[in-house]
Amino acid sequence: RMGERELSRGWGGLVEVVQQRRHARAVVGRVIARMQHQKQAEAFTGFVEAVWGVKDARDVAGRVIARLTHGLLSLGFERWVEGVDQQKADSIAASGSEAASAAMRAVEEEREGLRREAGIRFQRQGGKARRGGWR
Repeated sequence: RMGERELSRGWGGLVEVVQQRRHARAVVGRVIARMQHQKQAEAFTGFVEAVWGVKDARDVAGRVIARLTHGLLSLGFERWVEGVDQQKADSIAASGSEAASAAMRAVEEEREGLRREAGIRFQRQGGKARRGGWR
């Protein structure tokens, strides 16, 4: 009988130790999984912030380049129009008559119309650029 009691106590102790180890292993597994998920979440958050930063930088660069390009085109076009007007004025002045002064007024009116039209186009394009969008 005494041997059976000793054997029963020993077996009970072994079962208890195995259960404690099983519980400890499960706790350690949950802790490690939580740590891994936390690191993955931090890495993904960093990735998302980097993507947003690149997108914002592209948007800003696109707007700046668009304005520079439009500004250079506008300046070049304005100089070209002035050159054409000057050539017309020179040829009209060379003929020197009442018809020449009427033609000169027509050239000025045409130039003013072109400026208004260019201003309207520029405002429309500026409105689109201000609304933003992915390039």
